[in-house]
Amino acid sequence: MKFNWGHGIVLALLLFMLSMAYAVYKSMKNDYVYESKNYYQESVVYDEVLAAEQWANTLIGDTSWHRTGDEYLLNLPFVPDSASCRLKHPVKSEFDHNFKLQLASPGVRIQLNPELKMGVYWNLELTFYHEGRKGMIRRPWKY
Repeated sequence: MKFNWGHGIVLALLLFMLSMAYAVYKSMKNDYVYESKNYYQESVVYDEVLAAEQWANTLIGDTSWHRTGDEYLLNLPFVPDSASCRLKHPVKSEFDHNFKLQLASPGVRIQLNPELKMGVYWNLELTFYHEGRKGMIRRPWKY
Protein backbone atom coordinates (compact mmCIF):
# COMPACT_ATOMS: atom_id res chain seq x y z
CA MET A 1 0.00 0.00 0.00
CA LYS A 2 1.34 3.39 -0.98
CA PHE A 3 1.11 6.46 1.24
CA ASN A 4 -0.60 9.13 -0.84
CA TRP A 5 -1.99 12.60 -0.09
CA GLY A 6 -5.41 11.22 0.98
CA HIS A 7 -3.79 9.13 3.71
CA GLY A 8 -1.84 12.23 4.87
CA ILE A 9 -5.04 14.28 5.24
CA VAL A 10 -6.75 11.50 7.17
CA LEU A 11 -3.71 11.07 9.43
CA ALA A 12 -3.51 14.84 10.07
CA LEU A 13 -7.23 14.98 10.95
CA LEU A 14 -6.90 11.97 13.26
CA LEU A 15 -3.95 13.55 15.07
CA PHE A 16 -5.86 16.82 15.41
CA MET A 17 -8.95 15.05 16.79
CA LEU A 18 -6.84 13.07 19.27
CA SER A 19 -5.07 16.20 20.50
CA MET A 20 -8.40 18.01 20.93
CA ALA A 21 -9.86 15.05 22.81
CA TYR A 22 -6.80 14.98 25.09
CA ALA A 23 -7.10 18.74 25.74
CA VAL A 24 -10.79 18.36 26.63
CA TYR A 25 -10.01 15.41 28.90
CA LYS A 26 -7.28 17.35 30.76
CA SER A 27 -9.47 20.44 31.14
CA MET A 28 -12.37 18.38 32.51
CA LYS A 29 -10.10 16.83 35.17
CA ASN A 30 -9.37 20.28 36.69
CA ASP A 31 -11.89 21.33 39.30
CA TYR A 32 -11.68 25.11 39.05
CA VAL A 33 -14.53 26.91 40.74
CA TYR A 34 -15.35 30.09 38.88
CA GLU A 35 -18.41 31.05 40.88
CA SER A 36 -19.00 30.67 44.58
CA LYS A 37 -22.34 29.87 46.14
CA ASN A 38 -22.56 33.20 47.97
CA TYR A 39 -21.24 35.39 45.17
CA TYR A 40 -23.60 38.26 46.00
CA GLN A 41 -22.31 38.68 49.56
CA GLU A 42 -18.71 38.47 48.34
CA SER A 43 -19.35 41.14 45.73
CA VAL A 44 -20.95 43.43 48.33
CA VAL A 45 -17.90 43.04 50.59
CA TYR A 46 -15.58 43.67 47.64
CA ASP A 47 -17.53 46.81 46.70
CA GLU A 48 -17.18 48.07 50.28
CA VAL A 49 -13.42 47.47 50.15
CA LEU A 50 -13.14 49.35 46.86
CA ALA A 51 -15.20 52.26 48.21
CA ALA A 52 -13.02 52.42 51.35
CA GLU A 53 -9.88 52.34 49.23
CA GLN A 54 -11.11 55.11 46.92
CA TRP A 55 -12.17 57.27 49.86
CA ALA A 56 -8.77 56.80 51.51
CA ASN A 57 -6.99 57.75 48.28
CA THR A 58 -8.98 60.96 47.97
CA LEU A 59 -8.53 61.78 51.66
CA ILE A 60 -4.85 60.95 52.00
CA GLY A 61 -3.51 61.47 48.50
CA ASP A 62 0.20 60.71 48.29
CA THR A 63 1.29 59.27 51.62
CA SER A 64 4.87 59.11 52.76
CA TRP A 65 6.40 56.22 54.69
CA HIS A 66 9.45 56.70 56.90
CA ARG A 67 11.41 53.96 58.61
CA THR A 68 12.77 54.81 62.04
CA GLY A 69 14.56 51.89 63.69
CA ASP A 70 12.12 49.07 64.33
CA GLU A 71 9.01 50.85 63.10
CA TYR A 72 7.48 52.54 60.08
CA LEU A 73 5.70 55.87 60.28
CA LEU A 74 2.88 56.65 57.88
CA ASN A 75 2.25 60.39 57.75
CA LEU A 76 -1.45 61.22 57.58
CA PRO A 77 -3.08 64.65 57.58
CA PHE A 78 -5.27 63.56 60.53
CA VAL A 79 -5.26 61.23 63.52
CA PRO A 80 -7.50 58.23 62.80
CA ASP A 81 -10.05 57.03 65.36
CA SER A 82 -8.76 53.46 65.11
CA ALA A 83 -6.53 51.50 62.76
CA SER A 84 -5.34 47.97 62.06
CA CYS A 85 -2.59 46.68 59.81
CA ARG A 86 -2.21 43.29 58.20
CA LEU A 87 0.56 41.88 56.05
CA LYS A 88 -0.73 39.20 53.70
CA HIS A 89 1.70 36.73 52.22
CA PRO A 90 1.15 36.49 48.47
CA VAL A 91 1.30 32.68 48.41
CA LYS A 92 0.60 31.15 51.84
CA SER A 93 -2.10 32.60 54.07
CA GLU A 94 -0.67 30.93 57.20
CA PHE A 95 2.22 33.44 57.05
CA ASP A 96 -0.11 36.45 57.37
CA HIS A 97 0.69 38.84 60.23
CA ASN A 98 -1.23 41.48 62.12
CA PHE A 99 0.82 44.39 63.42
CA LYS A 100 0.53 46.53 66.52
CA LEU A 101 -0.23 50.12 65.64
CA GLN A 102 0.32 53.30 67.60
CA LEU A 103 -1.84 56.24 66.66
CA ALA A 104 0.46 59.26 66.68
CA SER A 105 -0.26 62.92 65.98
CA PRO A 106 1.28 62.98 62.48
CA GLY A 107 -0.04 59.54 61.53
CA VAL A 108 0.28 55.85 62.30
CA ARG A 109 3.31 53.97 63.63
CA ILE A 110 3.68 50.31 62.64
CA GLN A 111 5.83 48.18 64.95
CA LEU A 112 7.87 45.68 62.93
CA ASN A 113 7.93 41.99 63.74
CA PRO A 114 11.49 40.63 64.02
CA GLU A 115 10.32 37.10 63.04
CA LEU A 116 9.56 38.13 59.45
CA LYS A 117 12.17 37.66 56.75
CA MET A 118 13.60 40.84 55.30
CA GLY A 119 13.40 41.35 51.54
CA VAL A 120 10.08 39.53 51.00
CA TYR A 121 7.25 41.24 49.13
CA TRP A 122 3.93 41.28 50.99
CA ASN A 123 0.50 42.78 50.42
CA LEU A 124 -0.11 45.51 53.01
CA GLU A 125 -3.65 46.26 54.19
CA LEU A 126 -3.96 49.26 56.50
CA THR A 127 -7.54 49.79 57.60
CA PHE A 128 -8.48 52.91 59.53
CA TYR A 129 -11.61 54.70 60.68
CA HIS A 130 -11.87 58.47 60.53
CA GLU A 131 -15.03 60.27 61.63
CA GLY A 132 -16.97 57.00 61.51
CA ARG A 133 -15.98 56.16 57.96
CA LYS A 134 -13.77 53.27 56.89
CA GLY A 135 -10.68 53.84 54.78
CA MET A 136 -8.21 51.30 53.47
CA ILE A 137 -4.74 51.44 52.00
CA ARG A 138 -3.71 48.37 50.03
CA ARG A 139 -0.38 48.13 48.30
CA PRO A 140 2.53 45.77 47.69
CA TRP A 141 5.19 46.24 50.34
CA LYS A 142 8.74 45.00 50.64
CA TYR A 143 9.56 44.19 54.25
